Amino acid sequence: MPQQYLEIPWYWNLPVAWFLNKYIQKGKKHLNFSEFSSYLAARQYKKLKEIAKGVKLGDMPLYSYTIIHRSTSLNEDQKREIENQVAVSTKEMENQYPADSLKRR
Repeated sequence: MPQQYLEIPWYWNLPVAWFLNKYIQKGKKHLNFSEFSSYLAARQYKKLKEIAKGVKLGDMPLYSYTIIHRSTSLNEDQKREIENQVAVSTKEMENQYPADSLKRR
């Protein structure tokens, strides 16, 4: 099987890369999809709600990110799809867990 390589953006060799790397690491501390399944149910629930709110308010993806990565802007259909998926996922969690267990104390 051929080894796959990540395409490194052109700006990665500039000093801005240090800033971006710190920004990425900070973001992963807040929400890391590679670790999402290991989060407690209440944390998963809260993060899903934050995602839906961020998309609805236009805060996701971050404007500063879309300046460089123009194709990452979400159109209305994509926003609706994310909001619908979050609604389905949170509803499943509400059916699976007692309501008070999904609230962080």
